[in-house]
Amino acid sequence: MRRMSPASRLTSAGILALAACSLCAQTAPAPQATATPTVTTPAAATDAALIAIVSLDSKNPDAAAKVTGALEVSQGRAVIVASGTVTSGSQTTEVVLPHRGVLRVCASTTVKLAADTSVHAGETPGLMMAMDQGALEMSFATSAASGRNADFLLTPDFRILIGGPGAAEIKVRLGQHGDTCVDNAGVNAPYVLVTSVFDGGNYRVQPGQRVMFEHGSLREVVDNEKEPCGCPPPLHPGTNE
Repeated sequence: MRRMSPASRLTSAGILALAACSLCAQTAPAPQATATPTVTTPAAATDAALIAIVSLDSKNPDAAAKVTGALEVSQGRAVIVASGTVTSGSQTTEVVLPHRGVLRVCASTTVKLAADTSVHAGETPGLMMAMDQGALEMSFATSAASGRNADFLLTPDFRILIGGPGAAEIKVRLGQHGDTCVDNAGVNAPYVLVTSVFDGGNYRVQPGQRVMFEHGSLREVVDNEKEPCGCPPPLHPGTNE
């Protein structure tokens, strides 16, 4: 087996550039209609390019999220209208995806967000997410656009396609040495395909399956991972527990 050195793995600077090509190159199986959650958005940000809403109101500065990019800020909320970056502080940050659901950006994790700009008018664009460390939990409705507009999560080693039909309850954690945990949970779990950005191979994570890709490799797979993939439990103030 050929292992990649840390220097050969992608960093967040190059991940989203790869995502645009990925959205054009891969599509998910044609989905069936699924119920989508309804989220109210600020009147100033009803543009079709609206991606996400992040609350900036935190009584604890260390726990507050940092949001950068193409933003509108109103009433203690940052509205990402084209692309942006969310960095969590010492606590998990909930990111609202209007009309779709939420992302939970785990503590000390940075996630870059962008929308596919090549979609047809009236369709929900696929969401491109990228991170190079930490953990992320996704709870949202998948696209219902006839198999197009799948969502993608890019990591230094993998391109993870999330497509309909189904409602995503997916957790991803990046560990040391490229270890990548993917949990495709939920009653209506979507189509999840993990592709190596180096070797081109792929692995489908089945509904209800939790997988660990050790050392960022599709050749070292624990297909029944016992440890959770999502956000670690919060620390209690004043303790190490």
